[in-house]
Amino acid sequence: MATQDIIKKHLDFLIYQYGFEFEYVCNEGEHFIFKNQWGYFKYYQWSQFGEEEFSVKIGSNFRTIKLYEEYPQIVGQFNQNHKGFKWFFKDSRDDFWLMVAAIIKDEINLKNSIFGLPLG
Repeated sequence: MATQDIIKKHLDFLIYQYGFEFEYVCNEGEHFIFKNQWGYFKYYQWSQFGEEEFSVKIGSNFRTIKLYEEYPQIVGQFNQNHKGFKWFFKDSRDDFWLMVAAIIKDEINLKNSIFGLPLG
């Protein structure tokens, strides 16, 4: 399954429950963007160079999100569960995006936003 399909599968609640639009841009890496009237939440990856980044833009304010710093227990548990020889050959993207969806749902439930991005 393509990364785009995995992301949409796990984060489609942003579209259907909160009215976000999804945009995929493949230019200097891949950009997976969920946007609303106040800004966007974006995941960028450029596999060729091993680059990836989560970010949020609200109006003219931009910030990079470091999931491990914001949710160390959740990300640490994911990393612990996905290390070892078995995971060298197994695709963990589905599990990763399930974890990201859980983090976003926590953000929504606790702060009524996604890393500061209002829901509407």
